[in-house]
Amino acid sequence: MRLKLIAAAAAASLAGLGFTGTAHADNVSLSAAGAKCSTYAASVKKQMGYVYWERSASNAFSGHNHYVRCTIKYDTAATRYSKRWACQETIDVYLLPHDSDRNRTIFMHHLTNSCSYKVLRGPRPS
Repeated sequence: MRLKLIAAAAAASLAGLGFTGTAHADNVSLSAAGAKCSTYAASVKKQMGYVYWERSASNAFSGHNHYVRCTIKYDTAATRYSKRWACQETIDVYLLPHDSDRNRTIFMHHLTNSCSYKVLRGPRPS
């Protein structure tokens, strides 16, 4: 799992190297991003019948908070008191650059497989 996260971070870093021009993005509030992830996790819990969920949120890249990365873990009745989670997903929460979205909408994008039928594929900065 750790190797997958490292690979995802490396891919995201390399994807940013292809961008030309100047990026002007607002910072995403860690508390606002965490709240958005919590709302999403509660809906997944209800939809899929999980009995418990837990999330953590941190800046996706050191030095700035243009992206916040949430990790959400879910339990079923069978896994609730075991050492394993029933499912775990990682989601990026972000804003588009200033010239791409005047509404300052907070978007979400799955980095890993989804724990529900909904896969978040928010728009990516071009």
